[in-house]
Amino acid sequence: MTTGGAIRGVNVAEGALAGITGLPGLSALLPQQLRSDSPLFFGTDDTRFDKLSAGLQIAAGRLATNDLAVTARDFLVQAGGTIGLDGSVDLDATLLPSLELSHRLLQSAAPMKHLADRSGRVAIPFKLVGSLPETRPVPDMSALTGALQRELIDNVGDRILDGIKKP
Repeated sequence: MTTGGAIRGVNVAEGALAGITGLPGLSALLPQQLRSDSPLFFGTDDTRFDKLSAGLQIAAGRLATNDLAVTARDFLVQAGGTIGLDGSVDLDATLLPSLELSHRLLQSAAPMKHLADRSGRVAIPFKLVGSLPETRPVPDMSALTGALQRELIDNVGDRILDGIKKP
């Protein structure tokens, strides 16, 4: 476990957030106050964290993990996959903004409601694939599509049940 550090050259949290919209500048659309209140989340070139932990297995020139966790005040990133000794990266990850930041994101960007759990915490699935240091977060389209389908099914089900309850 490492405490207090940074992943240089990539803001994983902001990159994952921007990736789900297809708009590289999503954070610019959010209120300035939100950006000012969360400086470790928005507007930095690095991913600054309070704690980084992972169980690692080393084999065939690769580090494998299924419990990588990067924790900061405003977010948690959970990931699993491999990092090659040659700099190659193949990680499936989820960005979990803090509950407070999730609520503020939901207020600022309504489409995020499709990625929120029942407690209101947003979960943004993404991938880190490529070679260091050029690796950037990209949306996990299969996970995002699944979340949107579940939300659509829930909404249709709720509407049907509401229709049945009304006289």
